[in-house]
Amino acid sequence: MTPHNNTDAGRWELVVDGEVVSYADYHYDGTRVVFPHTVTAPHHRGKGYAAVVVEAALDDILATGGRTVVPSCWFVADLIAATPRFQPLLQVGPGPT
Repeated sequence: MTPHNNTDAGRWELVVDGEVVSYADYHYDGTRVVFPHTVTAPHHRGKGYAAVVVEAALDDILATGGRTVVPSCWFVADLIAATPRFQPLLQVGPGPT
């Protein structure tokens, strides 16, 4: 049960027994990765699948480096807030002066 980056669809997916049970859509905005929403099939909710998918995506962004994350999805925002290793992904440079 390993999530994978389906770059053609623009989403990280978790497939179990041939079924996509959870996914996190994303798109790039310059050096930012925007996560608009995360979806888990209704009959698979509560099994932690969304966390597995989002953690894999964020770990990949950390490993690759050079990008920040825009967690438009509440689930991604909550996971980042609760997981110290992902919090640097939210750091941005100084704002306009």
